[in-house]
Amino acid sequence: MLHLQASLATAATGGDPRDHLEHAVEYAARLDRSVPTDRSTVIANTTFGSSNVALWKMSVAMEAREPDTVLDLAKKLKPQTLPTPGRAAQYWVEVGRAAASRRAHPIALDAFLQAESIAPEHIRNMDTVQEAVAQMMREAKRSLTAGELGNLAHRVGVAVV
Repeated sequence: MLHLQASLATAATGGDPRDHLEHAVEYAARLDRSVPTDRSTVIANTTFGSSNVALWKMSVAMEAREPDTVLDLAKKLKPQTLPTPGRAAQYWVEVGRAAASRRAHPIALDAFLQAESIAPEHIRNMDTVQEAVAQMMREAKRSLTAGELGNLAHRVGVAVV
């Protein structure tokens, strides 16, 4: 987890997170091969596996302002393989953020609504969702802002003008 956190911080500050991500992939692969009943291995966090690391790669790519990479990674990851509903919701948040940054507003809206259906309170309080929805409200066509996007903006606390 420290490597994942370090990769996100490194990407956010403009550095190259690949080293940290490679270490996380290696550890996740080891965990994926572990058997809980095998007393020679210590499994402390069964949610750390490869699918969760893949989701972190999406988050890191978003922080590095690489939305196309996020969308490419999303095609390779099935949200139902993620260890918790909150992580599955985060998958949809990253897809939504990436699509919003590409001005693919209908795709972004669908992703945010999917995330909200999984973990509504969590999603409604996320700064990244609020920022993306606010940006979409400024850029989207009136037909979109007056409908579901406007409703979502209201639910996440974005002022609708």
